[in-house]
Amino acid sequence: MLVVSGATAIAEATPVPARQAVGLIVFALVGRVGVGAPLAVTVAMGDRAGSVLAAADRWMTLQSTTIVAVVLLVLGVLLIVNGVREL
Repeated sequence: MLVVSGATAIAEATPVPARQAVGLIVFALVGRVGVGAPLAVTVAMGDRAGSVLAAADRWMTLQSTTIVAVVLLVLGVLLIVNGVREL
């Protein structure tokens, strides 16, 4: 559903196919960060990556409520701004 929404938003943002392609590439790259970041840390740091990733996991687990609240706040503000702009 998220991919369909992203593709629709990109297609509606510009009628120029080259700009749509760039938008889709950026969307795909941002979507891969969640998988790519730990892989990049593992490749770059080798055996030391385990402790870094474990520390990041602990921090994100402890801060999960705050992380979710900030993400939802940003999405809410974007929705309000877009709604007001359409008035």
